[in-house]
Amino acid sequence: MSEFGDFISKRRLELNMTLRGFASELGVSAPYLSDIEKGNREPNEKKLLDSLVRVLKLTPEEAAKLYDMAAAQKNELAKDVSEYVTENEMAKVALRKAKANGATKEDWERFIKDLEDKK
Repeated sequence: MSEFGDFISKRRLELNMTLRGFASELGVSAPYLSDIEKGNREPNEKKLLDSLVRVLKLTPEEAAKLYDMAAAQKNELAKDVSEYVTENEMAKVALRKAKANGATKEDWERFIKDLEDKK
């Protein structure tokens, strides 16, 4: 079982959902969902990932973890983040500047704190 598959399977069971009932709520077949839980298939559609977040009643932190685990299976950027970066020109500029200037973990922590302070 993959980390992603294990995560959704455990959460599904915590919610006392059968595989068939869970699959039905997601709009996918039970065998397809079973393959995802076993790590034999990768959930590669943002729509499905969004549905998993909703049906599993994930917190924002758990949702971020789910998106990151799904992306790690394919060695790509998480779908919730890639969509934002694709649609936001300044995000692309900021990431390229950070890369070119060797932004450190501390630089990113400061940036995140600045964003949080604006709330």
